[in-house]
Amino acid sequence: MDTTSINDLAAASAGRLPDALIVGEKADVTVPLIRALKHLRDVPIVIDGRRGRTRVRADGIGHTLDELESLVISNIAARHALARESLQRARLELALSATRIAATGVGVQALLAQVKPQLKPLLGASDIRVLIVNAAGTHSVLDGTQEIPIQLAVAPGFMAAMELQSARRHENTDYLPTTDTAVLCLAVTREAPLTADDTALCQDIALALVMAAQQHRLRSAASQQSLESAYVDRFRELNEANARLKALDRKKNDIVAMLSHDLRAPLNVLTGHAYLMETDPEFPKSLMGSLSAMKRTTHNILEMVESLLDANRGDGEKMLLFSRTMDVSETVIAVVRDLQVLAGQKGLVLKAEAPMSLEVHGDELKIRQALQNLITNSMQHARKATQILVRVRLKPRPDGDVALIEVSDDGQLANPDDILLAFERSRGLGLGIARDLVERHGGEIWAEAPRFGGAQFSFTLPMRSQPRMLAKTPGTTLPLILVADRDPVIARAIQLGLTGQYRVAVVRDGLEVVARAEAENAALVLMDLFMANRDGLQLIRDVKASPKLHSVPVMLMTSNLDVATSINAAEIGAAAVMLKPFQVSKLLQKIDLALKKSTGRDAETGLHDQIGFVRQLTDEAERGAPTGRALAMGVLRPVREISDVKAAARELRSRFRQHDVVGHMGKGVFVVLLPETSMAQAQVQVDRAVRQLADTGIQFEARIESVSEESEAAVARFEQLLLGSGSS
Repeated sequence: MDTTSINDLAAASAGRLPDALIVGEKADVTVPLIRALKHLRDVPIVIDGRRGRTRVRADGIGHTLDELESLVISNIAARHALARESLQRARLELALSATRIAATGVGVQALLAQVKPQLKPLLGASDIRVLIVNAAGTHSVLDGTQEIPIQLAVAPGFMAAMELQSARRHENTDYLPTTDTAVLCLAVTREAPLTADDTALCQDIALALVMAAQQHRLRSAASQQSLESAYVDRFRELNEANARLKALDRKKNDIVAMLSHDLRAPLNVLTGHAYLMETDPEFPKSLMGSLSAMKRTTHNILEMVESLLDANRGDGEKMLLFSRTMDVSETVIAVVRDLQVLAGQKGLVLKAEAPMSLEVHGDELKIRQALQNLITNSMQHARKATQILVRVRLKPRPDGDVALIEVSDDGQLANPDDILLAFERSRGLGLGIARDLVERHGGEIWAEAPRFGGAQFSFTLPMRSQPRMLAKTPGTTLPLILVADRDPVIARAIQLGLTGQYRVAVVRDGLEVVARAEAENAALVLMDLFMANRDGLQLIRDVKASPKLHSVPVMLMTSNLDVATSINAAEIGAAAVMLKPFQVSKLLQKIDLALKKSTGRDAETGLHDQIGFVRQLTDEAERGAPTGRALAMGVLRPVREISDVKAAARELRSRFRQHDVVGHMGKGVFVVLLPETSMAQAQVQVDRAVRQLADTGIQFEARIESVSEESEAAVARFEQLLLGSGSS
């Protein structure tokens, strides 16, 4: 048999494999060529030995016609037996796997999704579904991805099966035993009737589905009963940890207070001697410049001491403000005048543009400090700048007029995108302190890179105390808040409180939350921790698992004080936890804050961008550093350009745990943050993910770091890792 004949054989057997092959002449050459054909590799080959001897190995050599016939028949029978045994083994393994999965309480839908891809080829079915008839008379069909309500009157196949409940099989439909709350049917769609082996497999899968339904119901009931107890235990643990943190915080405050006192003492000596020299008529005029420099340096060091004390205060809620009515225009002019000498030494022109008077209510010392930090930052970092302009103006707003203060320069930015991270503590204390001071006054602060060049730092101060209102402008739609609460009185009260500020939709059944939020594009979900038919914690996981809702903030409500105080919102993926009853004004503040924090997502993949990832890293580092909790992060760089970044993002996200943080830095570079994970554990997880992704054609090289520092150092470590200088 030559090459042409082998090609003819390959083409002829492509549609249907032969049961066996008989090779006559030139077996030594022909058999290896046949074995090289992948689809014929397992077909028995019998050699016709009547025409001579051969040394090639085959499934038998027949030296007579009867012997040849016997060998062919026995090989075909053996092959069919192996195929039946392999099929039976696959069926037993699937039934065992389904039973094992059902025992975990995943539920009917999840179990069907896992067994359906393997069950369809084993049964030769085009589709497999589950019909559920609840005790209340409602009917629905599960296909492994969604639950679809149906009417039996327009589904004759299902209707016939339900009418013949005594039958084990009818028109390829198998019964599941009746559960406490529902009757379930397994529907198999295929052309041929089910065989006895097919029926046995369907019965095994049916029993597993019933077990899944029962286990899921039992686990849900048990979790409802034990949830509050677990929260109380967690509350005690957090109280103990909080006590330890307070003790450490007191020690830190003592150290900072001692340092600030020791720094102030020599500064007071310098200030006193500078005053004596300045007032001494015999002091040489030629040294007055040096004296001025010494005074400015002393003043700057005193400001640094104040900054150290403010930074030590930490939480903005602990910062005391001594507010009064003040003219912010006068403050701006005075600060600019004080810093003009320093600006002149750097070759910069510092100017102020301010109206005659613009009164605000605030702490003048704190506002002056924030403004000084912004101006000195521009002096230090504005490359090739010639001028810094500080402008004050009134800015009308629907929710109340504000004073707008802008500090802009005409320099050059190496990377305009870097200005978005200007207020991060890792970039320096000055701008971070300015942000804290402005926000403590109820103002807003931001940085931008104008089109005409340079950098501009702006902040606002309220002109008068006024509740925040969201005004609807023409052509815009208010954000939708989905309120989920089983108590209609509370739901109605929340709806009335939010109406006018937001659009509000109300649901009272936990099963409706995800579908309703997706259908109406909810901007935020506000739900009770113990919803009807659904646990609030499970609902958070469902919302975060939805591709359409993964970035939507979720706020929880509960009337249990112990539960409310013991829940760590960030650990369970919630934006906040509210204790009922609560004031509407407090709820509005929480919603406003949650909506602001919901940004930081990469538009291409929906994962965290650099800003969002740094925010998550900062939060995790601040929680973990005082208690020594393990935390690891890694950077995954593509070996070659990724053609479909969205698909790669989905694959990568699925390889990590739900509470792990995954971000996309652009150009296929991904980052991961692994809470409660040591360096060794992180290496194993990331290596496994890289290997699994390589099997799909996406190759990454990864670098891992263990995070044990405070938030500022952790962010700096992340930036080094992103630049490629981290550990392998």
